[in-house]
Amino acid sequence: MATRAELAAICASSVFADSPRLRQFLTFVVEAHLRGEGAQLKETVIGVEVYGREHTYNPKAEPIVRTEARRLRAKLHDYYSNQGARDSIVITLPTGGYAPKIEGRANEEVAKPVLVEPEVSRANNIRRSRLVIALGVSALTTAGLVAWLAWSPLSTSKTLTLRQMTDQISEDRVTTAAVSPDGKLLAYGTIDGIFLQVIRSKETHLLRSPDNFWADRIRWYADGDKLAVGGISRGALQPAIWAVSLVGSGPVLLHANARDPEPSLDGTRLAYTNAERSEIWVSGVGGEEAHRVVNGGTEQLSILFWSHDGSHVTFSRAHALGEWDPTSETRTFGFGAERAPEAVRKFQSVEVRTGALGRRVFNLNAHQAAITNEGRVLFMSPDKEDRSKGYQLLEFEANSRTGEPKGEPRTLPLASDWIRDLSLSSDGRVGTVVRLISFPSVYVGDYASSPPAVTNLRRLSLDGSGSFPHSWTPDSRAVIFESDRRGNNDLFRQDVDSRVAENIVATPLEDFHANVTPDGRWVLFLQAALHRMAPASIMRVPLAGGPTDQLAGNGELDEFRCALPGGHGCVARKTLGNSAYVFYAFDPEHGLGRELVRTRWTPNFFGDWALSPLGTEIAIPNHSPDSAKIRVVELNGSGEMEVAVAGMVSISGLNWSADGGGWFVALNSVSGRRLIYVDRRGSGTLLLDGSGYAVQSPNGKRLALNVPSVSSNVWGLNGL
Repeated sequence: MATRAELAAICASSVFADSPRLRQFLTFVVEAHLRGEGAQLKETVIGVEVYGREHTYNPKAEPIVRTEARRLRAKLHDYYSNQGARDSIVITLPTGGYAPKIEGRANEEVAKPVLVEPEVSRANNIRRSRLVIALGVSALTTAGLVAWLAWSPLSTSKTLTLRQMTDQISEDRVTTAAVSPDGKLLAYGTIDGIFLQVIRSKETHLLRSPDNFWADRIRWYADGDKLAVGGISRGALQPAIWAVSLVGSGPVLLHANARDPEPSLDGTRLAYTNAERSEIWVSGVGGEEAHRVVNGGTEQLSILFWSHDGSHVTFSRAHALGEWDPTSETRTFGFGAERAPEAVRKFQSVEVRTGALGRRVFNLNAHQAAITNEGRVLFMSPDKEDRSKGYQLLEFEANSRTGEPKGEPRTLPLASDWIRDLSLSSDGRVGTVVRLISFPSVYVGDYASSPPAVTNLRRLSLDGSGSFPHSWTPDSRAVIFESDRRGNNDLFRQDVDSRVAENIVATPLEDFHANVTPDGRWVLFLQAALHRMAPASIMRVPLAGGPTDQLAGNGELDEFRCALPGGHGCVARKTLGNSAYVFYAFDPEHGLGRELVRTRWTPNFFGDWALSPLGTEIAIPNHSPDSAKIRVVELNGSGEMEVAVAGMVSISGLNWSADGGGWFVALNSVSGRRLIYVDRRGSGTLLLDGSGYAVQSPNGKRLALNVPSVSSNVWGLNGL
């Protein structure tokens, strides 16, 4: 059979000559495919049958199969790029599984009917080397130069499309990326470090970068031999900017407590912001002669690009809570469009020599931008019709001196998507973005309070839908959560030892944010129109299931919370414009009761406040990019206080601990979200990386966690 002949040719090639275990891996999966058993090719099966692991083999504890699968994909790419370039059959191992794909280049018979995969899919499989690269002229091979010269930039088309360029898994996702000025190299950061990829060949190498550092912004210097890299140290979470060389020398610290580097187009200066992103500074490329050019006060500033002649820096400014991140626990795709209002980002320029601001301010709502040598500017802006869809791509022609738009921007023909880190080659014909895919799941873990720690973490919701935990049954044995597994959000309960969820409420509307009442009789929840979160009604249903009843009308109140078993009932909240929050007693039998207390309004995300276990206090995080504070309000009207959380900013997802001694909060970081326990003195303890908010069981022994499954990779823009 032609397929087995192709398999034999691959295994006999020089590419696989020194890889006997990869030959065995490939043979095993191809033979299983030919027997019609491709669906049974799981990570555990390959670990046992190919790599000799025990039948108790746990891929999460030892991901050897995933690691070897990457190597196999790279080897296959090398083979078909060289020795197998004229083969009539192509065998690939698509990402996301272990069943091979077999396709014919001509009218050859293959084992099973298969779809023809685009050529770019094979190019996605990169060959990763953990060696440091030296990319001076002396280090470039003749073959590499030929490949560069033969490669042509993206061609013009009527519609822009995305093509995947990296193949990172969620545990080591891409955090930032940028294409080189000549369009031939790609630099990108992951949790493991900073990598350099030759775009044409996919040859990828690890650069010498700072230790224990997460990169969140990479920019190329004009000469193309070094990078300006911004990011955060893993331990102290302190931002810094480094120069990272492509020619083998070690990284150099340029600025501490600084973010968002942007080298000038002539390579002589560097613009950046301070740690709080409230000021813009400019220095020499080595960090010398730093001086402030913009003081934004309470506004957040985002550097966009340098003007063509290098006299101005363009930036956006806004009073905002921050970017809408689809990995956040209070936001989902297609659901949750109502959230804290996001201010429009104002576009402006500043003359770097004098600090004089441009006279014109533009309402472009530009979040990230890139400029070409010809003055063409591409920028990202939230989808105008539905921000839950992500970002649109627009363009305008810039004034060569100020960088300001010469006319109205034009929306480019690319479907809105969750993209970021837009970069362009100097001629504008090669562009890249980082594309993010996310869905939230429910996990449970065992919890110890002294010292705070989470162990035995395991996934509870076992489907691919978005699920959010909000409460526990009084016996601490089951989690109450919402899930959109049927297309809209319904309520479920699932025992921590069960793999199956039981439906509590199922309607054609959105049913969400459930709390069990202190007496254990009722589940209160919010109900809104399809794909909406507000206005919402407060509903109830028996904990054991049954008919639902409305307690508060559509939009009469914002939200509610219930105390734990033994606590003082439930509390509802109503917002009075931008002036105050009003909290009321709320009875599961009779609905709205008397007013309890008022407190000043602050910008807030949906669902981000908490009622203490006894029902006597309210806690509200401040959501500030400058600081982390928790406001504690006594419901008896005796007063309120603020707890300053040391060393943190931008906390969210707050929930009270079951003993009332502190809170679980989520902290945004470059690698994702981190779960922190904060005591009443403001001292924080890291519990988990990659987790959103947590809800503690009434007995204090377990946590139900929102853990987003997030992957992000670099994608190229076809059609520029």
